[in-house]
Amino acid sequence: MTFSARDAETALLEASIPFVRLLGEPVEPAVRLLLFPRGTVPSAERALEGTGWRYRAGHRGPHRLAGQALFTWDGGTSVALFSGIPAAPLPARALARLEERVWHGARPAADGVLEPAPVDALLVAAVQVVRPGFPRPLWRRRLAELEAQPENLRDATAAARELGLAASVALARRLAGARPGAAEPRRTFSEHVWAAGRRLERATRSRTVAALLHGAPVPGHAVFRTRFAGIEVDSGAGVFLPVSFSEALLTAAHERLTERHPTVVDVGTGCGAVALALASARSDAAVHGIDVSARALRWARRNGRRLGIPNVRFRRGSLLDPLPR
Repeated sequence: MTFSARDAETALLEASIPFVRLLGEPVEPAVRLLLFPRGTVPSAERALEGTGWRYRAGHRGPHRLAGQALFTWDGGTSVALFSGIPAAPLPARALARLEERVWHGARPAADGVLEPAPVDALLVAAVQVVRPGFPRPLWRRRLAELEAQPENLRDATAAARELGLAASVALARRLAGARPGAAEPRRTFSEHVWAAGRRLERATRSRTVAALLHGAPVPGHAVFRTRFAGIEVDSGAGVFLPVSFSEALLTAAHERLTERHPTVVDVGTGCGAVALALASARSDAAVHGIDVSARALRWARRNGRRLGIPNVRFRRGSLLDPLPR
């Protein structure tokens, strides 16, 4: 049975950890962006640790220090945990006043999960639309849904002026297709920083720069842990994440390895997931993992040391070239 975003919320509710759902249904049933009180994200991570997640990020590197975590399950469910409203490339405290307003106005939805008041939800969506980084179609859909109610837009415009987010709301509405107003609101310092980030992103057209500006764990640009065939492996920037259908390789290999003390070669080993999983299951096998990427092999060797699997060797080179005769 596929693990759903609702299952994740239930696990967090059962752990008695307060949170506010910033994004979820009906915009995207399989996605949740959840806001937690400062310092409670590690507790939320522990509550989700026992579930059958496939990918996890935020447990290492700057995202852990920033109080952010991401869990993904087979089937597409994705849950992001935040200890502040995302404001990257600024720290989350840049939106501390908006965060306080969200917590103060949050009320339980029909399923018992706290959600922001519509006006506050509109402000959060507007900021996420205008921040630099990767495209945010879900936030644009959320913004369009909220501003369809005239009273939400009127009250949000007034609140945005108080919070110094008027220019962000105006820009977000233009990006969503609304006509520009008669006068452009003056930008605050935070809005100038976001505007500079957008210009930098357009000038470089670099996914690495976009990932840094985005501020949240992004596959290929952050450290991710993957559960793969009974083991857990890490991979970082520039290294492919192991995918679930590659587990079929292991099934096929196990079916062919009928003799004792076999030699097994994993070409294009990446972070070593296939090689390490097979070596873990067959302690009598001599396993060789090969890759042309020195970066990938560093992760493979690191994973091997962490898992304590002695019967695997990682070699750099093309195809079978680095193998001994």
